[in-house]
Amino acid sequence: MLLKLYLLGAALAFMPLSTQPPGPQQETLFPYISKDITNTTFPFDLNVTANSDVVLVKCPDIGYRHKSNNDSFAPSSEVFISGSTYSPGDNSFAWVPLLKSKTGPTHLKCGTLFFTPPGGTLDKKDWIFNVIWNNSLIPNVEVEPRDVHTHISRTHTKCTHLQGKSVIFSKKKENDVILKVNSDNIEHPYVNQLFYYFVIPENGGIDMLKKPCVILKAYNECPKIILKKHTINTPSNGENGTNIVKVNGIVEKIDVILKLNDDTNYYRDEEISLSRMKYKDGEPDIIEDSKINSHFFIKGYDLVKLTYNCFFGGIFKNISEKYYFAPLSKDHIIKVNTIKYFKNETSKKPNCPIFYLNVGYLKKINYNGTEGSVNTLDSTDGIKGNFNETESHIFFKENADGKTTLSCTYKTLDGTIKTTTNFVNEDKIVIAGSNNQDLPKNTKAFATPKTATSDTVEKQVESVENNSTKGTKTVLGASLLLLLLLSQLQ
Repeated sequence: MLLKLYLLGAALAFMPLSTQPPGPQQETLFPYISKDITNTTFPFDLNVTANSDVVLVKCPDIGYRHKSNNDSFAPSSEVFISGSTYSPGDNSFAWVPLLKSKTGPTHLKCGTLFFTPPGGTLDKKDWIFNVIWNNSLIPNVEVEPRDVHTHISRTHTKCTHLQGKSVIFSKKKENDVILKVNSDNIEHPYVNQLFYYFVIPENGGIDMLKKPCVILKAYNECPKIILKKHTINTPSNGENGTNIVKVNGIVEKIDVILKLNDDTNYYRDEEISLSRMKYKDGEPDIIEDSKINSHFFIKGYDLVKLTYNCFFGGIFKNISEKYYFAPLSKDHIIKVNTIKYFKNETSKKPNCPIFYLNVGYLKKINYNGTEGSVNTLDSTDGIKGNFNETESHIFFKENADGKTTLSCTYKTLDGTIKTTTNFVNEDKIVIAGSNNQDLPKNTKAFATPKTATSDTVEKQVESVENNSTKGTKTVLGASLLLLLLLSQLQ
């Protein structure tokens, strides 16, 4: 009986121990942080001694007690994002991923510590780390290319010598938010995605920073360049390896995607080089380079080259396609246009540009009915001596009546484009017609029509005079009658 009572007492004595808080954890988790919090405790400097742009920082969590069991901690909702931290079962601390700042040290606010100093009242302090990245260090974290699509290895040989749990982190492509990775089912993977492998001690340890033991860089088969909403009418095995796309000749948005088999997301929003080209002497030449991610614009007809620099297992491959955005017909005729100009507007005088946009170069000209090749204008009767060539245009003499007609035919990659323009010198037209201008309306009664005789003119003048005399007599009679009435009233 006494033995049973002794055993029962011993059991009761140990029961409260399992429900008591774990006690202050500053010495075991954050020995570098002063036990007595003051106004100078934070921010606390942490120095990163790794070439990785992502590290893990140990922050207190909701279960943390700094110096007393009465202390409490409120994690920052901006730092403790769901799926982005790693914390043990008692929630006393958490490993928080931190991305290197492009502008200098990074201020990381873990949360707010509530505590009561000796002999004082409840106080609080923001727990802030000032993370300083040292850019002068030699690389000490290896980056390995790895063929990755939907899954990745859970561990790595470069991490097996470390004691603890292996955890993988990676950045979202769209906003650089760092999340834990499920190695068996990677969500929304992308090319060049970096996977950061960390080994974390189960008890937290005394370190406040963790660098990755290895970084894997994702790659896959190189993609194809695809125009999302446009049909290739002639594939690139045609002339000059250029795809021909028929368009309506208007300003148009062209959407571009990089496609890996049936997957259009793996290479999403990758940078693509856009080269504007000019077609001359049978060859497209690059005249302008720029960068795009998903689309570009054409102005009517255009000639472009798209190039993607594909990362493939530690090397880079250039994937490129050329596109000619062409008229609907091979031999395209543009509606006749009229350009009116004055003598001092030299740029509007009769001319043919050497190039049509960037898609065609001048091959032949029809000048007031006389046709000639660009290469034989000096020997073509009716044209020779009537033109002047500059770097960008060929200007022609205008006709004596101020009206000149020019047809310009341009060689394109798969046909021709022909323009016809009527050039009208307004100064000469006005001079030619000045003798036939209408007289003012109030003098038309005295104007002489082209078919009028002298008798007709005399009758018109006599009629006007008679009407004038009759009007005068009527006015005088009315005035005399008015004076007579006024004298009688007096």
